[in-house]
This record gives sequence, C-alpha cells and structure tokens, in this order.
Amino acid sequence: MEEQKKVFLPMKMGDLLDETFKIYRKHFLIFVQIFAMFNLPIIIIKTAMGFLEGPYGTVTAGFINIILSLLVLPVMNFLLARTISDGYLGKKVTILSSFKHFDHLKFWSMMKTLLLSGLMIILGFLCLIIPGFIFTFRYALVPQIIAIEGIYNKPALERSQFLMKKNFGNLMTTGFVVGIIAYAIYGVILLPMIIYIALHHGAGAAALAPTGLIMVSFSFSIEVLAAVVVTPLMLTAYTLFYYNMRIKKEGFDIQMLASSVAGEQGSVPVK
Repeated sequence: MEEQKKVFLPMKMGDLLDETFKIYRKHFLIFVQIFAMFNLPIIIIKTAMGFLEGPYGTVTAGFINIILSLLVLPVMNFLLARTISDGYLGKKVTILSSFKHFDHLKFWSMMKTLLLSGLMIILGFLCLIIPGFIFTFRYALVPQIIAIEGIYNKPALERSQFLMKKNFGNLMTTGFVVGIIAYAIYGVILLPMIIYIALHHGAGAAALAPTGLIMVSFSFSIEVLAAVVVTPLMLTAYTLFYYNMRIKKEGFDIQMLASSVAGEQGSVPVK
C-alpha cells in the first residue's frame, strides 16, 4: 500500500505524545544510524582520553570533547530534525534523504545562527538572569527553523520569536512532560552502572569511578545507549511542537492541503 494522506490538526499534549512515539518507533533505526555516525568518533576519543592522567590530561580531554561536541552535535541535530520532519509530513525517510538537505555552506550559516542565538541567551542571563530565560524561550525553535525552513541568522531568530509568542507556557508544559519521560528512560538504562557503583561502594571500595579498559568502555557504552534512546525522543517532541505552533498560528494544515491539491512535493511551505 502507498502512503496515506496525512491530516494535520492542532495537537493537545496527549496527541503530541502519541505522534511523538509513533514517529520515534517507525524511524528509530534511522535515528540510531545518524546518532552512531556522528558520535562514534567522540566515543572513541572519550574512551582514549579516559586513560590520560594528571590535570593536563583532564583539561585536554575536556577541551577536545567540547570542540567535537560544538562541531558535531549541531549537524546531528539538524539531520535528526529533518528526518523527524519528513516522517511527520508522511514523506519517505532514508539516510540519504536526510543528508541531501545539508552541505558545507549550510553548516557555516547554521553555526553562525546558533552562535547568535546562544550569545543573546548568555547576554540575557548576564542581565539579571530573567532576560536569559526569556531569550531561551524566544529562540527555542531556532534549530527546527534552520533544519526545516532553511532560514538563518536574524530572520531565524525573528521567526522563532513569532512562533513562540504567547506560547512559553505550552513549551514549558511540553518540556516538563517529555523531560520526565526521557529521563525516566535514561535512568532505567543507567541502572546497571548505578547498581555496580552502589555495590562497590557498599563493599568499601576506595574509588567509585570505574577503572580499567573494560569499565571505562562499559561506562561510555551505557551513556551512549541512553543518549541514543533519549535524544531522538526529545527532538521528535520539540519538532512536533514546532509544527503545532505553525498549525495554530499560520494554518499550516491549510497550506499543506493547498500544496497537496497543487501536487507540490518540494520544501515545507512557509508563510
């Protein structure tokens, strides 16, 4: 059977969670592939750095980890958001279809936009803290706008501000509910490591941190497994929240109906 036509309607919290898990289950293997592709280098380097001794080793490991995260994670989140978007719109989702939306020019535009929004948030926190929270909510949808609409720099920030206007409470509620679910899953996955540490602590072990190649590898493997499960789940919820705001504020469902009637299968329509 061919794909059924997607019906786009405003979602309440229950609907959003239901759609989140539906997309998450359907495209989980692609999420894992994207996550593994970008995180394997970080995992290997982290594991190797776990054996560096002394303050210089710790500083070096931390510095390399930060640089890799700043360069790799935005790209991974871009591809995940695009994959989630295509899944929600009822399009065929593959690794290649996710990558075709990204190139080196978009990378630098994306980094500049994320840096701009990050600086605004930092400046806000430096100005009596409260403005920092305001900017955090205003620019919460910038990553989705970059990935899905291809809008960058100041226009991306302005568009996020428009979609988030009078919706801070909705985002807080969504973030709170999804956060509880995600971190409950995270805790269950980390349980073996927590039990191991608790048992060794109870036995009077001198150090709580895992030592040796096996334990360092095991520790990172558990953390990565937890991140593989939790990260796409949270991104799926926030991407659907983005679409929900567009449906409510721009009549995105009407736009998609018009596009379908016209036979357009290109980029996501933007008002």
